[in-house]
This record gives sequence, structure tokens and C-alpha cells, in this order.
Amino acid sequence: MGKDQESHVELTREIARRFNFLYGEVFPEPQALIGEVPSLMGTDGKAKMSKSVGNAIFLADDAKTVEQKVRAMYTDPTRIRADIPQIPRAILSFQYHDAFNPDKAQVEDLKTRYRAGKVGDVEVKKKLALALNAFSIRSANAARTTRRARKS
Repeated sequence: MGKDQESHVELTREIARRFNFLYGEVFPEPQALIGEVPSLMGTDGKAKMSKSVGNAIFLADDAKTVEQKVRAMYTDPTRIRADIPQIPRAILSFQYHDAFNPDKAQVEDLKTRYRAGKVGDVEVKKKLALALNAFSIRSANAARTTRRARKS
């Protein structure tokens, strides 16, 4: 869950406490589980990821849609050529790589080459789209497995 969802968990925790006070211990108090990446910028680079703003990539997006969204992702307009060195941490696509790409060696290689001006945004984004699509497939498979286990 993202950091911005923590208030919803707190509200749920208060409801559980009140219910348990009135009717006995029925519900466990939920705890917020915030991942290593508490929030991500939207694909436009201007605001947090949001469905209403239209700058989000969804787990339900098909591979082609993910590729289109990643290709359109905000890129530093001052880097007009791939041979211009840049700091990866300031680049939106690397924030997504850090969050979703399990191949940390590939991410480090891209960052090293980016710092040296030896890789362009197109290659970085292509590898990001592949990583996001693989992540979506793993997440969907995990969800199916969980649903099957609950039905059993």
C-alpha cells in the first residue's frame, strides 16, 4: 500500500476498536503495511500517481497499454541526446525500475550507463515496460492462486 492510503487504514482501525469495545473482540485491528516505495510520481512527473488525473499504470493494463504509458512517461526535456550524462535518481523511469524491476543488476547497469551518457531513455523505457509487464503477470498469477486457495 502507498503512504497516502495510511489514513484509510487508521479509520478502519478506529471502527474495529469501537466495534470490539461494544461487542467483544471480533475484529483484529488492521495495520498499515507500507512497502519500500511509499509513493510514486505519476507518469506525467507532476503529481502522485492517480486514477483521476490519468497518470497511472494499472495492474489490469494489458502489455500494449503498459508499453504506451511507459513510452509517454515524462522524460527530462534538457537531455536532448542520449550521450548527455544524467543522474538516474532524478529520472522518473528509474524510480519505477527501482520499485518494480527485480533484475537489480540490469537496473544498476542502466544507471551506470545513464550517468556516463551511454544509454538513452528509449532503451531504459523499453526495459521498464518489460519489467512492469512481468510484474503484472506475477501479480495476476498470485491473485489467482489466492482466490483458488480461498475457494478450497
